[in-house]
Amino acid sequence: MEKPLTIVGLDPGTTTAYALLDLKGNLLGSFSSKELSLSQVISLIIGVSQPLVSCSDKSKTPSFVHDFSSSLGTILLSPAHDLQKQEKKELVRPYVKLANSHELDSLAAAAYIYRKIRPTLEKIDLFIRENKLEGMRNKFTLLVFKDNLNFHAAKEILTLSSEEDNSFQKIIEKPQISKSDFLKLLGKYAELKKDNRLLVRRSKQIKEGCLQLKKSNSFLSKKLSQSDLKVDRLLKFKEDRIKSLSQQLNTEKDILNSLRREINSIYSFISKVPRHQLLKRVDNLGQDEFSRKSRLLDLGEQDFLWVNNPQIYSEKVLAQLQQQQVRLVSEKKFNERIKREFVTFNIKELADRLAHFVLVRPEQLEKQMNSEDLIKIVDSYKKKREDGKKT
Repeated sequence: MEKPLTIVGLDPGTTTAYALLDLKGNLLGSFSSKELSLSQVISLIIGVSQPLVSCSDKSKTPSFVHDFSSSLGTILLSPAHDLQKQEKKELVRPYVKLANSHELDSLAAAAYIYRKIRPTLEKIDLFIRENKLEGMRNKFTLLVFKDNLNFHAAKEILTLSSEEDNSFQKIIEKPQISKSDFLKLLGKYAELKKDNRLLVRRSKQIKEGCLQLKKSNSFLSKKLSQSDLKVDRLLKFKEDRIKSLSQQLNTEKDILNSLRREINSIYSFISKVPRHQLLKRVDNLGQDEFSRKSRLLDLGEQDFLWVNNPQIYSEKVLAQLQQQQVRLVSEKKFNERIKREFVTFNIKELADRLAHFVLVRPEQLEKQMNSEDLIKIVDSYKKKREDGKKT
């Protein structure tokens, strides 16, 4: 049987305690003991549950709680302020009295976080019941909470056919692309599939409406010789209505075809990912561009970043990228200002590109990365970073 997802309240110290709440707010258990190690706490908790969120009663998270969260990959949340004694009493009032103050503190922390995320948990529960995903409850909740996917995108991922699931799983496991990047692409694909279904349904309704109006028009045409001015006006209205619906149908067809082409482009792009290096893409290095794409970029230390127009840049953006040691790649030449401060690559040929990503052949990067000149640049770049930290 699948273990329940839990909110873990921790109270570290000479006496370490924990309390477990499920996602309905029910107390599953608590425990406390002197000189309880992190590994012992982890072993006890994962034996009965699958931790989703970890927390304490302090606004500044203790290092023990940080280590616990890092070890299990939980979401780490904290109260806006240190919980006071009276506030803790109110939080634990609905529960049975626990053994000691340490367990009460850990329960208060978990109850506070549960109240904070309860609206989201209730929306998740409603969506699961409406979409008959009860057998995938834990997986769906993890995708929404930990991978930050919207509900429909998470549903699409969980209901993929076995062939699609195997294909996407192989790509997720490749070292050239992170799971986070792939899930963003897959989320976009899920949204397009949803829009496509809505358009197909709408097109069907319009076709049925056109057919009905044509039948009415045929009937009125037979009676035209006997009709008066009122019938003529009605016929004119019907004809105009048919024309309007036909135009609307053509527009919907164009949109549907455009979405199909976009879906095919994404399929084609995803199929090339395992054989290529995936780079995040920006139009330029200006502040406006980075503000618009801040959530999508999520750049890490020494990431590669493709730049369409490297001549446009902001000093603030360059400072941020330099701090992260981001390596810049472009088809166009970089100016001397950027070459002095960054490791740069010039690549003339792309394998493929989407709005926010590009694919390059790994050997194009490796060739430049292994060159003697680039090694010297990287060493000089690292030395500048170290000198800057010392000062």
